[in-house]
Amino acid sequence: MKSILRLFLFIFFSIISIHTYAQHNSTDKPKYNYSETVDTSGRPLSMDGWHLESQPSVVNADKETGMICYEIRINSDGDLLYLKVLKQTISDKLAGKCKDKILEMDFIKNRDNTSTASISKGTITFIFRVE
Repeated sequence: MKSILRLFLFIFFSIISIHTYAQHNSTDKPKYNYSETVDTSGRPLSMDGWHLESQPSVVNADKETGMICYEIRINSDGDLLYLKVLKQTISDKLAGKCKDKILEMDFIKNRDNTSTASISKGTITFIFRVE
């Protein structure tokens, strides 16, 4: 009787484990509606000591999904010195809109940023999702 119970428990927990693994590793793509603008729920700028004056918004008329990440460098006055694409999964057309938006951005020192480096390096990421 104990061996039957052990076998039952073994099978039961094996099935649960397989089911849980399948749920967490599903390749099914979720269904969303399209969003017109860049997802700015998080901060697109990742750079110590700096923030953006306002969150960027890029019109995504073709309803693309994907992302683009730029490496940037700014001087101690917040002027953009360098801009390079690190990763891109969107069209060049949409990437151009993102680049234009970066060129318009104002980089502001954080209040606690009292000793700014002469050149600060960071990233800006735009993520386009369907909702």
